[in-house]
Amino acid sequence: WAHDKELLVAILCQNGALLQYASASLKADADVVLTASKHGYSHFQFAADVLKEDETFCRRVVQLQGLSLAFASEACKAEKAVVMAAVRQQGSSLQHASRDLRADVEVVVAAAKQDPTSLRFALGDLAQDAGCLRAAGIWAPSISEKTVGKHEKAIYSIKFSLAEDCTTYATVVALVLTSHYQLRDYDIYFPSAFNKDSCDPDFTNIDWPCRGTTDTCKMELTLRTGTPSDSSCWRYSFGWHQRQCKLTGGFMIQVWEASGEGAGLHFSFGSGQVIERAMANDMKLKIFLVRQGLNFTDVFARPREFDEHDADKVAEAVNAWYADGAHNLSMQLVSLRNVH
Repeated sequence: WAHDKELLVAILCQNGALLQYASASLKADADVVLTASKHGYSHFQFAADVLKEDETFCRRVVQLQGLSLAFASEACKAEKAVVMAAVRQQGSSLQHASRDLRADVEVVVAAAKQDPTSLRFALGDLAQDAGCLRAAGIWAPSISEKTVGKHEKAIYSIKFSLAEDCTTYATVVALVLTSHYQLRDYDIYFPSAFNKDSCDPDFTNIDWPCRGTTDTCKMELTLRTGTPSDSSCWRYSFGWHQRQCKLTGGFMIQVWEASGEGAGLHFSFGSGQVIERAMANDMKLKIFLVRQGLNFTDVFARPREFDEHDADKVAEAVNAWYADGAHNLSMQLVSLRNVH
C-alpha cells in the first residue's frame, strides 16, 4: 500500500500519520499529502521537501491546517501570502512565521481576529499595539465610545499574558468578561495592554517603596502627576486607574491562577499582583479574588480554562455586591467550579 496511490489515499483518510511510511514518490504527491493534511496538521512533516518548499502548495496546506506552517520551509514561513492563509485558519500558527512577519501588523491583526490568545506570539511590541488589541477584542471601547455604559470603573489584576512564555488564562478571562452580557458595560482596564516603565530597578520588588502615588513614586514629577503615559511607572499608572475605580464606586478583579498538575498543582500570584493588592487595600478598593477552576476528569487534577459559566459566577458576585449597597469593602473570594 505504501506504493499504491489509490489504496494509500483511502488509508490516509483513516490515519494521516501513516504518510510517514509511504514511498518517496508518494510523499511528493500533492494529492496524497493534501489528503493526509486534512486529518491533522502534524502530518505535513512527512511530506517531501519539494512540497514543503513550494509556496503555492504550502498555501493550500495551511488553508486546511494553519499549524502545518510549522513544517513548511523557512522560505515559505517568510512568505506573507502563506502566513496570512495560515493565521486566518488558525491564529496561533503565528508562532511558526518568520520573525519579520510576526512583527507585521496586518499578519498579527489577522491572527488576533482568529484567536486572540495568539497575540503572545507577536513581536515588535505588537502584543500591546492598540489596533492589534482591538482586533483581539481585549481592548474594549471606553465608556465614552459605548452607547450604553456603567458609571463605575473596574480594573484587572492579572499575571502578564501577552508574551510567548506566558499562559493565556488572563487573556481569556478578559475576553469572556468583556463580552459577557452583564459585565460588558463596565469600563474594565486591562493593564497588560499597555507597556509601562518602572521606578523600581527590579520592577516588582515588594520592598520598593513606590505604591503608585505621587508621593511614593520615584520618577520625575511630570511622570507621577496627572494622567499616566507610556513613560510612567507601571505602579503609578495602575494606581491611577485604581483611584478612578475607587472614585466611581468600582472594583478590582484579581485573577488567582493555578499551575502544575496532580500533587504539583498550586495556586500563585505574580509578584506584580501582590503589589497591586497592597495598593488596593491601601485605598480600600473592593477586590473580587477569582480563583481558577480545576478539572478532575483525568488521572491528575489540572487547571481548566475560563468559560461563560465562570463569567456568570463573577457577574453574580459583582451584582450581589451592588445590590447590597456596595458597602462591604473586604476582599471577596469567587471560587470557580471544579469539573469532576
